[in-house]
Amino acid sequence: CDDASMNKSAMQSEKMTVPAISGEDFMAIMKRMAELEQKVTVLSAQPTTMPPEKEEMLNAAISRSNVLEQELAATKKALEDSLGRQEELVAYIEKKKKKKKLFNYW
Repeated sequence: CDDASMNKSAMQSEKMTVPAISGEDFMAIMKRMAELEQKVTVLSAQPTTMPPEKEEMLNAAISRSNVLEQELAATKKALEDSLGRQEELVAYIEKKKKKKKLFNYW
């Protein structure tokens, strides 16, 4: 068995296994292909840019998001400052309690 005869027999077996397509099936496939080609043509003809009203909506949403981020950052800073003052007050009160206990022992 040489390569040429193996290739020839492989090609013959492929020809035998190909299913036959009826004329009706072929026409249905061709009709579907034409519909798909038409849809591709329509989609290709549409502009690739975003409509102005959608772009405005998107910009407004981004702007609101930026404002919320700024407010959130300000709130976080205020909470951190408040926590720092609270910790200072707790430390001050604890210090006063310790001094009071020391004076009560004398």
